[in-house]
Amino acid sequence: MGVYVREKNGRLYLDIYTNGKRTWEALHLTLTHDRAQNKEMRKLAEVCRAKKEMRLVSGEWNIKDSEAGRISIAEYAAKIAAMPNRSEVIAACAKKLESYAGGRTQTGAISAAWIKDFQDYLKTNTGLALSSAAAYSNALRAILNQAVKDNILIKNPATGVSNLKAPEKSVSFLTTPEMRALFSCADNPKRAETAKAFFFGCYTGLRISDLRTLEWGQINKSPLQIIKRQKKTKSEVCIPLSATAWALINDEKEHREDENIFKLPSETATYIILEKWAKDADIKKNLTWHMARKTFATQSLDHGAEIYTVAKLLGHRGLNQVARYAEATDKLKRAAVDRLPVLSSD
Repeated sequence: MGVYVREKNGRLYLDIYTNGKRTWEALHLTLTHDRAQNKEMRKLAEVCRAKKEMRLVSGEWNIKDSEAGRISIAEYAAKIAAMPNRSEVIAACAKKLESYAGGRTQTGAISAAWIKDFQDYLKTNTGLALSSAAAYSNALRAILNQAVKDNILIKNPATGVSNLKAPEKSVSFLTTPEMRALFSCADNPKRAETAKAFFFGCYTGLRISDLRTLEWGQINKSPLQIIKRQKKTKSEVCIPLSATAWALINDEKEHREDENIFKLPSETATYIILEKWAKDADIKKNLTWHMARKTFATQSLDHGAEIYTVAKLLGHRGLNQVARYAEATDKLKRAAVDRLPVLSSD
């Protein structure tokens, strides 16, 4: 691509070469015998050339800001990862982009074809499990969405590119004996706050993002329930609190309404705590915050709650996700089989 000022029969034109085609564009500037005037007209022509080139670059590269669009995608991803409340997978994706692009590919040059090549790289050249490769691919999509919000890109080039599909994970939740084993070694001062929040998630179904932002003012004491707008979905949920859930947080003290109930360490630190806690309790499962949410769903279903009610408590609009939890409970399967009619010769 190139834009040049040309003179033809005393008139100035733009000679434009882009996408394999060459075109001419009149500037309506005619040179005279006045050298000083001609010098000014050539300066004006150069300004027109620069503006034309910038517009072409913006359209060809899908960028609004040509200067910002020149930052490498790896560097831009690292900047996004450093922003507050960003998922750690963004930082991990930034490192993969550095390995793949080597700091060379500019953000404004990312295309759908480039994204597909990056997906292939994640699947075949990194040793990652497909689920991890899918997570990094989705992280890149989020990074490019941010570039649109930052007015660097006109549109997200990942639009129309299919996501990598991770294999469906089996539903992993805690059984009652496992919960009791964890509770028996939850009073270690280094894990007490994390353990309290984890168990509260097991009895309310709240995500870690909502546990972190849960305030005392969102607890209604008559009747005893949580009324909170979910951070992820922005929808409001109303979750009745059981006596066990209330006992976990009730310290008999007065609190400001805007005070957070849980004072949790960083995301990385909590996962280290959960890993050590599971080991001490001899739990072989990978303890995660989402497992607490799954445990709430499966335990509720196991103890007779209807699937629609559990979906509402979790803040789901549909039943598909909760249906997976229902499929995972042996007690429900046994109850369904036991309800079949009994054959009789009478």
